[in-house]
Amino acid sequence: MVSTSNAEVEKIVRSLCWWGRDCYCVGKANLLEDGTCGHRFDAWLPALPDLTIDHKYVFTEVGYNLKPLDLQGAIGLAQLKKMDRIHKLRKSHFDTYRAFFAQYPDLFRIAEVSPKADVSWFGFPVTVITDKFTKDQLTRFLESAKIQTRNYFAGNLLFHPAYAHLGNPHDFPNAVTATRSTFFLGVSPNLTGEQLDYVTSKLAEFIASV
Repeated sequence: MVSTSNAEVEKIVRSLCWWGRDCYCVGKANLLEDGTCGHRFDAWLPALPDLTIDHKYVFTEVGYNLKPLDLQGAIGLAQLKKMDRIHKLRKSHFDTYRAFFAQYPDLFRIAEVSPKADVSWFGFPVTVITDKFTKDQLTRFLESAKIQTRNYFAGNLLFHPAYAHLGNPHDFPNAVTATRSTFFLGVSPNLTGEQLDYVTSKLAEFIASV
């Protein structure tokens, strides 16, 4: 979801989520005979100046079909009522993990919060920086204890078959590190204190064993 008070940004983002359409009519404006711009049917294609075309089907951006369904909108409106609580819990769970991992600065690098940001965390990113064990060994241990983990998204995309033709992944060492050594722990607002204690106890157990 994107929220903005800038009319120009709204126009661009709306275009990107509506297949890249140039038309910016929304709501009741769709019922106007000539649209918001006043000349809905006009010579909109520079390469075809003699062709009159509906502005609603002129595409000026490489866009996507990202319009939510009514059901998704209803769920989103219900979730917005819980947003403050969700935000508070995600930050609290993040802080729990940060306090744990901060005890091991020689083993892990963790994210630090910018003083200008109020982050609603997707997850807790951890980078393994030691030679004593690998990310793979740690995440396999956690998964075997029924603690789910996630890669740091795709890491370096140039390692992936679909993008390998675009360049040498080793030209981007930070992205290589993210691929090899970084993973997420969940900070879902549904986590209980007991579950967080279980995760940190298992992490401590693994660290003590290496």
